[in-house]
Amino acid sequence: MATRTELSTVDHRVQLLVDDVLKPDAYDIDLATRVVRVHCRVMQYPATERCLNCGWPFPCVTYRWGRGVLVAAGWSTADIEALDTRTGVWT
Repeated sequence: MATRTELSTVDHRVQLLVDDVLKPDAYDIDLATRVVRVHCRVMQYPATERCLNCGWPFPCVTYRWGRGVLVAAGWSTADIEALDTRTGVWT
């Protein structure tokens, strides 16, 4: 199992790839917005926060990818968080 240091190193490398190599186009941004909507946080899950879609600890790898693409496209944190339009915790 990967340690927190290894995971943060991987996250940093992924972010560098998104920032320096990949320039998101309209298709990437559309896909990333859907990913961020679907792979959102479950607030009241027992013991820890989890991804609503895949059940992994939040933020899951897929959510981090989507968020990275949107940040590289110039989206603010408030814009990204506004994509979570659920009316309840489990919807």
